[in-house]
Amino acid sequence: MRNPNHYRQGDVGVTKASTSEFTLVPVKPVGDRLILAYGEATGHHHSISLLDYPQAELYTAKEQPATMLLYIPDAPVVIEHQEHGNITLDPGWYQVERQVEYSPETEAHERRVAD
Repeated sequence: MRNPNHYRQGDVGVTKASTSEFTLVPVKPVGDRLILAYGEATGHHHSISLLDYPQAELYTAKEQPATMLLYIPDAPVVIEHQEHGNITLDPGWYQVERQVEYSPETEAHERRVAD
């Protein structure tokens, strides 16, 4: 059964969220795109076109810089990736996280999954 509050596109997870616990820092677009994550192995990216969806806003959480928050104010947007299917998100707040895996050779014992 699909969880309507959680989406996955490769190594990126997107979950319905609230911003009440974070101090938001705006993320600047790269050209005409909001980049949610770059693929480390391929150079591809998970992104939103600001030409198609100018209302979308992306932030990092000051308290947790690896955490990104996406705000979609009034109309659905599409997250695109060159090798994965598109994801359509309804208006609201979303938390964007990179998938991690256990890694005994790293100090934190985890590392990001390479897309």
